[in-house]
Order: sequence, then structure tokens, then C-alpha cells
Amino acid sequence: IKIGFVSPMTGPDAAFATANPFVLQKVREAFAKGLTIGGKKYRVEIVTADSQSSDSRAAQVAQQLITQDNVDIMLTTSAPETVNPVSDQCEAAHVPCIGTIVPWQSWFLGRGGKIGTTAATSTSFKYTYLYFIGLEDELAAQGPGWKMIPTNKKVGGLWPSDADGQAFRGAFTKALPKEGFKVYDPGPYSDGTTDFTSIINKFKAQNCEIVTGCPLPPDFLTFWKQSNQMGYQPRIAAIAKAILFPSVVNALGPLGKNLVTDAWWTPTTPWKSSLTGMTSAQYAAEFQAATGQQWQQPMSFNYAVFEIAAHALKAAGDPHDAAAVAAAIGKSSGEVITGKYDFTNGPVKNVATHPDYMAQWQVSKDPKFMYDLVIVNNAADSSVPVTAKLLPL
Repeated sequence: IKIGFVSPMTGPDAAFATANPFVLQKVREAFAKGLTIGGKKYRVEIVTADSQSSDSRAAQVAQQLITQDNVDIMLTTSAPETVNPVSDQCEAAHVPCIGTIVPWQSWFLGRGGKIGTTAATSTSFKYTYLYFIGLEDELAAQGPGWKMIPTNKKVGGLWPSDADGQAFRGAFTKALPKEGFKVYDPGPYSDGTTDFTSIINKFKAQNCEIVTGCPLPPDFLTFWKQSNQMGYQPRIAAIAKAILFPSVVNALGPLGKNLVTDAWWTPTTPWKSSLTGMTSAQYAAEFQAATGQQWQQPMSFNYAVFEIAAHALKAAGDPHDAAAVAAAIGKSSGEVITGKYDFTNGPVKNVATHPDYMAQWQVSKDPKFMYDLVIVNNAADSSVPVTAKLLPL
């Protein structure tokens, strides 16, 4: 069985893939004895490719894995710049594909999926699937969480003109006013922007005490440093995508303290691997011992998609029957290292979702690290413990 795995090892999204060498080592160890399907034992080979955080490169390497390596199933991860074009190539070539670490709206709507009132007015996919949070999960964690400290409830939106930015803008401007927040949208900016002066001046003029957004990691570093230089100091900065990773927050030095982001997984979650029985805590501890780096969220979902793939390949009966494998993904449910998943009960066809939690980068209690990502609001799922109180910037 050949499994393709496309991720952004280089480029602006590279922080998502830092842990992938360790993830792949653990997956290969789990698959070392092969997979027994329908009474037959198969050797498992994983073929990887770097999307370079580029739509065109992602499509190109996906095509190579399909036509030259003849992969039986494709896994792809980390932002629409990679996951969407890889999914499109797989859909066109009838290759089963599971994506992750992109909000389902950015993946589904960004690829032309339509949410209709009936099956006839809806559009979905046959071979491509996604397992991750949705913007509704993020809103359920962030909106109520922001009320934990006093602000004027004026929210500035830092939304780029890419697929994530469009999806976040639509969801947040629609939902936040119902929570009592007033949203100010300064307009989209281009990925790679080096001067955020005009946006920062607008946030200052509107007195936005909360800023939220989904920038690329290098773009947020630029924005946040310029905000500090210009004296813009909101009470809460809740940033998806860019600051999910210790490396980006550490690069900000003291400016990283008490930034808010999402947590879809931490070592304190109560789940374990369906392949080996390894717990979340064991997985994180092994990563830190092996690499000397701090645990990071993407290592969880990037492992989980291999678990789901193994389940679907077994359920299909024949791992080389693409239509059967794709159908098996659509019928699958279970529990993996990130928690429960269920493709039969998603918000739209071909999607399985997961709760989201509000987290904050607080000064680390471990002298080896600068900050710890701690959960400050678990409204979506009380089985995951709150480990700290929300602090203002």
C-alpha cells in the first residue's frame, strides 16, 4: 500500500510541518508490521512531498504522487494553500484523499462545494474528505472566552485576501455581533504584506480593544511588531493560524506573552492512538525528548489522518479499490489521538469535525521553554481540562 503525504515543509506555512519528521517516524513504526486487510498482509510505504506553501507546487507534487508513484490514498495537511489543490488533484484523478488542519469552510467552500437546503442544491465531493475544526467551533471557543476579561467589545479583523481570510471574514462578521461584539473590518490585505501601518491606524482610530485574524506566520510577526512600534495595544489578540506554534511566538520574544489562539489538541487531552495505544501525553513527551523542541499542535492531526486512513483501508476490504476506499472513509467513525471523528455526521458531506478550545501563550513554568500553550476555555468539550485563567495582554 502506498500512502502519499503532502505538507508545506518550506515557505510561509513551514511552521505547520516542523514536527513532521517525528510524526512520520512514529507512523512508520506503527506500520512496520504491515496492515492485514481481508486476510492478506500488505507492506505500507509512505511517500512524502513538499508543497512549498504554494498552490501551484502543491498541485504539481500531488499529480506526481498520483501518476508516478501510484499512491493508493493521499493525505494532506496544513492550510488551504496546500490542502485544497492536493484535494482537487485527487478528486479529478479518483484517488481517495483525507485532508486536515484547514477549517472545513476554507476547504469545502474554497473548492466550490455548495451548502444547499436539499441534496439537489448541494455540491460535494466523492473522493476527498476533511477532518478538522470549523469556524463555528472556533467561534464557540473564542467569542464567549473573550468575555472573561473586560473590554469595549470592539473587534478589529486582520483578514488576508486568501481562502482562509475570506472564510474567517464571513463567519466572524456574521456571528460576533450576536455575541454583543462590534466588528470593524479594515478590508483585506495581500499575503506577504510588509507594511500594516494603515490597518493599525484604523484599529487605533476605531479603538479596537480586541484584534482577531488568520494571517500567515511571517505576516503576523510583521503586524505585531509594527503594532508595538506604533503604540497599538489591544487587551486581547486572538490569532488563528499564525501563532499555533511555539517557534513563531518565541520569535516575538516579550511581545508573545499572553497572545490567544486555538487549541485543537494539547498533551492534556484524554485520547490515545488507535494504532499503538500511545496517549497524548506520551506522544508529546517522546517528541520533546527526541527533538529537544516543544510539543506543537500539528503533530496531532498529522498523525490522526494516518489512523483514519488505516481504518478506511481495512474497512474497504481491498486497499487498491479507490472507490471502495473513498466510500469507506465516508462511512468511518472512531477515536484517534485527537479524539472522536465521524464522517457520517458532519456539517456537510465529506467532513468530520472536532471541538476547538481557546488557548493562551503564558510564561512557561518549564525553564527550557519561553511560553506554554494553556487551555483557558473548554466550553465546547468539558472532557478537556481548563489549565489556566485568561490573562489580558
